[in-house]
Order: sequence, then structure tokens, then C-alpha cells
Amino acid sequence: MNLASRFLTAPAAALLVLAAACGAPAADEPAAADNATPQAVEVPPDIAFSPETMTCEPHLTTTVAGSWQTAAPRSPVGTDAEVRVALRDAEGSAEIPVQARVTSPDGTVFTAEATAAAAEWAETAFPADYTPTPEEISTGVYTVLWYTTGPDGETFVSCDGFELE
Repeated sequence: MNLASRFLTAPAAALLVLAAACGAPAADEPAAADNATPQAVEVPPDIAFSPETMTCEPHLTTTVAGSWQTAAPRSPVGTDAEVRVALRDAEGSAEIPVQARVTSPDGTVFTAEATAAAAEWAETAFPADYTPTPEEISTGVYTVLWYTTGPDGETFVSCDGFELE
């Protein structure tokens, strides 16, 4: 079973493409060249995932080359569930260290490290893989920001999210 089918119901599978667009270049914007150094994208502090539209606002475009996709539950899940979120470059050919930052409804930020290897999913489980370890999991909408990380710093890749009830 592939990762997308573990996260999504059949009707919601099409929404994966919509969520993936949060970090993909717009049709009228050129993608960064494979050998280009990505430029930092300023991420506004008010960026947030909307479960109604399955997008993040304000919309940001990544400068990291590739065809980035995200995965997260598309229906609300219980606060006792392990929530799997993932990122991949569908055109990927290299190993890229990435970081997921989950912002809770109260504004607390939790982080987890992973590696996007070739076109494979870099997957994390919330809350188990995140630091600091959440003391309490509350209901509401969580925003997931993905970044590439490395010796040259970090660069925004994509935004996604999920809802806990």
C-alpha cells in the first residue's frame, strides 16, 4: 500500500495535488534550476492551513527545485491518533535532509527531522517524532511547514496541515 492511500480516502485523494501546490511553483513562475542555490522564502508568521480549502494562506512558492508533494490526513482525526505527515520530491534523485515544523492551535511549534531520498516519502509521526514532546494534544487545526536543511541553512519547501478532534 502506498503512502498516499494510507492517508487518504478515495474521494480525497485528488486533494493531495491541491495540498502539494502550496509549495510548488505557480504555472507562470519558473522553477529553480537543478544546480541553482535556492533562495530563502520569507515565511510570514500568520501562515496557516485551512481544512476547508486544503491549502495554506498566504500562499507561498518554494525556490527549491523539484516536484514537491505533501501528505497528511484529509479528515479530522482523534487527539489520541498518531498523525503521519510526509513530503517528497516526485522527481527527486538525491537525498535531501528536511525538517517538519508542526504549529499547534495555541501556537506551539514542534519539529522533526527526516530525509527525502530520491522520490521516496520523508515521513514523520506526530507527536512521537517531534520535539519538544507535546505535554498535551489539543483539538484544532495544525499547520505543517516543511524546510530543506543543511550546511547552507534552511529553505521553505511546502505547507500542509491536519485537524484533530
